[in-house]
Amino acid sequence: MRIRNANIYTEEHRFVRGDAAVENGRFVSCTGDPAGEEAVVDAEGMYLIPGLVDIHFHGCKGADMCDGTKEALDVITSYEASVGVTSVCPATMTIPKDELLEVMKNAGSYEYSGGSHLVGINMEGPFISPAKKGAQAAENIMHCDYEYFSRLQKAANGLIKLVDIAPEEPGAMEFIDRAKGEVVISLAHTASDYDTAREAIEHGASHATHLYNAMPPLNHREPGVIGAVRDSEKCHPELICVASETLWQSMWSPPGLPRPGKPWIMAVLWELQQAVCAFILCWRRRRRPWRMPQKE
Repeated sequence: MRIRNANIYTEEHRFVRGDAAVENGRFVSCTGDPAGEEAVVDAEGMYLIPGLVDIHFHGCKGADMCDGTKEALDVITSYEASVGVTSVCPATMTIPKDELLEVMKNAGSYEYSGGSHLVGINMEGPFISPAKKGAQAAENIMHCDYEYFSRLQKAANGLIKLVDIAPEEPGAMEFIDRAKGEVVISLAHTASDYDTAREAIEHGASHATHLYNAMPPLNHREPGVIGAVRDSEKCHPELICVASETLWQSMWSPPGLPRPGKPWIMAVLWELQQAVCAFILCWRRRRRPWRMPQKE
């Protein structure tokens, strides 16, 4: 397939008008005229970007990662591909230990059948703080346990790529020391102060999950996790798309589901937006009112 007259996002992080081709499921550059009966798509006025990678969502279109079934993963990967996400790392929840083990087994044995590629698992819980559990089930929260994590990783065939932890909880620093070479350690659902968060980063934590959410707010005398992440070049934050227009326009239906006749409960949490709004939808809707350049 040839794609012509598109605004193509390049390795120089800018859009350039040109042509591209699809070969063996991948975009490649092309020159000259298409051969034979090769399909040609006129992309005049359209933008061509690489496939997106989503490392934090729990499900879509009525299916959830923690359903623990092949059918659920089929729905998730199919829908995500339809909105431009070609690689997914869906998140688990803080569910009972045996159930989480089965979820990992299901993902570890999943075979690609089209759609997005299942490239990892974001293990959101159970190693979190009860004080900042958010929507996680308190009865299933536990202290960091490397042996249990190893069982989960074995069941998942090594697919766990990111583990969320509260660094102030017992055993957290030891867990970072042991697991940092296997997975990305992310600070999440935590009541940590600045010094503890900095210590965790020095031990090897290199990511922060939904920064500003499920953690103490940034304060001039108590900067907390947010300040520690800001002061470190070793830690990369994950931000939720936050803006009133995006929220009110996107909260009406979860990804892949039809819009209901009336909005959901108005007291929706900011964090909920990340779970119900496809990233590409956020990007499209926020770029215009913010006058954000396409390349940003």
